[in-house]
Amino acid sequence: MRRFVIFLLVILWVSWPLTVFGEKKFNKVRNRRGTRPYFTVDENGVPWLGYYGVDDVLYVTNGKKGSQQGKISVEGVIGSSVSLDFADDEVLAFWRGKVSASGRKYLYVNRARRDTLDFGNATAINTASDVLLPVEVLRTGNHVTVTWADERTKPNTFYMNRSIDGGRTFRPENMCLAPGFATSRSSLIADRDGYSFFFFGRNEANKETGIFCRSSSDGWNWGGITKVASVKDWAPFDVRALVAGNGPVVVWGGVRGLFYAYRDARGWHDGIVAPTEDMDVNRFQIARDSKGNLFLLASYKKWQQHIQRPNVFLFRSADGGITWQEPVKINHNAFDNTSAKFPAMFVTEKDGLVVVWEDHRLIRGNIYMNYSLDGGKTWLPEDINLDDEPGRYNDFYPFISGHDDKVQVLWPRYPDDKLYGPVDFYFKEVGIQ
Repeated sequence: MRRFVIFLLVILWVSWPLTVFGEKKFNKVRNRRGTRPYFTVDENGVPWLGYYGVDDVLYVTNGKKGSQQGKISVEGVIGSSVSLDFADDEVLAFWRGKVSASGRKYLYVNRARRDTLDFGNATAINTASDVLLPVEVLRTGNHVTVTWADERTKPNTFYMNRSIDGGRTFRPENMCLAPGFATSRSSLIADRDGYSFFFFGRNEANKETGIFCRSSSDGWNWGGITKVASVKDWAPFDVRALVAGNGPVVVWGGVRGLFYAYRDARGWHDGIVAPTEDMDVNRFQIARDSKGNLFLLASYKKWQQHIQRPNVFLFRSADGGITWQEPVKINHNAFDNTSAKFPAMFVTEKDGLVVVWEDHRLIRGNIYMNYSLDGGKTWLPEDINLDDEPGRYNDFYPFISGHDDKVQVLWPRYPDDKLYGPVDFYFKEVGIQ
């Protein structure tokens, strides 16, 4: 009843036009336990899902035509990650698979027409059989760059390969992107000046641990490795970069807070997002709107505080990541005694800022949403529960994507209160004017 009243208030509030459709089940086969899906919306507004079924088949699902589904399976190979990309009328699936008999690990790409999803044979991108995670795929026009961690050398470090024909063919050799560095996290971005590859690692020559960067104007020829910032605390769990108006901005985080760095004519400068100092961050994302505003979304609580629960906060930068404004608390649960965590955000083409997260105010995990139409300054006074039956199911770790003024939210759902085993995926479309 409470959710219905909130929904009516939102509809009647003419300055916040919103259309929410019913949730739909996306998958036909349950997702294998412990493997993360890949969710996106293409340039035509069609939602896509890549995931591994309990039968160890990689499924690529088109959400437009009755959940049309393609399959990728290589005998004796078990996949563990997937990334989807689109070239003209084709969809490309990049995935990392482990050969059961030998333990060797390869990075594969399969291609299919979007209207048939008939995937052909898998093509291996790596020239040595030792691919580790993370894997990143970046398209700029017809050029596709793929990076991954690799254990062919000691210490393990990052390698890359590149295609100039939309992913149809790749170079016969791989290139080491971080020679002499032990590495674990990365972020690859592109702007009008070329490519920037950021990574967390340790320089084996001097044992210095930090965030480092390597750049290229054409994707083939890479310059030297530059230190962006020192990292003295524990290893960050994620590194994310984007292109700001005055150059790249990179953010990293872990149990000691969120840190950032930006570059100007004098070089790299780094700092901590002050309110997050000594905070245990569980997920963060960074985005930019068409006006150049940067948004840093995160959920966190005080490190080693077992009673405190995490909340969702948004930081805004109006100067390209040089400074960050005070955080805005997004979730509105009444007493801060339940968790709001694992947030995700999407910026619409009209600069609407939409945030979703996993929320436990109804004990079981539900997916909540809030949004802003003025660059993150004001938000709905009440959060919107996206579950059709609030409090009934255990939903968690949402994903969000979109096209034009519509966003699509996807979330996994546990089958019962054991919070264990394979899951189904549900998604919901939200229209924001």
